[in-house]
Amino acid sequence: MVQTGENNAQAEPDDEEPDGVLVLRCNVKRKFNYFLYNCFLVMLFFAVMSMCNFANKPENVQFRLAGTLTLVLTSVAYKLMLSNSLPTISYLTLVDVYVLFSVFMLTFLVVAFAVLHTVYRHFTCCLEEEELVHLAFRLDIITMAVLAGIHVMWNLSFGLYAFHKTRQVTDKLKEDEAIYAEKLS
Repeated sequence: MVQTGENNAQAEPDDEEPDGVLVLRCNVKRKFNYFLYNCFLVMLFFAVMSMCNFANKPENVQFRLAGTLTLVLTSVAYKLMLSNSLPTISYLTLVDVYVLFSVFMLTFLVVAFAVLHTVYRHFTCCLEEEELVHLAFRLDIITMAVLAGIHVMWNLSFGLYAFHKTRQVTDKLKEDEAIYAEKLS
């Protein structure tokens, strides 16, 4: 379906009248499965891998931070690679929003590891070794549960929104095609 329309560009102040321009519009639909497998799923794997950094002991914060920062850099590199395969536009797409949220969550995890280590260091002088290990374990479990909960809620709500949005656009496109086909006959 190709639609035609009038030029909606304004004339330059020096011009008496705008040049006659024929505007053609062709609606296309991207295949969502490609983006699901090659964008969203990969970023979800990065998020799951970031939770594995809790396996390092709290006193070894350098390993926790190194692993998470590596995933941040990997996500940024992946974002740059994705931007080469998508058209350059002036607004955020669903892929952009998802990738930015994933990088935000990884950044938040870096800050959380730094805060957890500060709390751990603060209590090293006050608590016995066994109590300190128990406190660090509880703080890790709480932090991991909160972050995992946020990520699960984000993925569910984003998935529902993306499904609704793509369904809405598809329905509108089918409606426009039906009107176009009716005009042709």
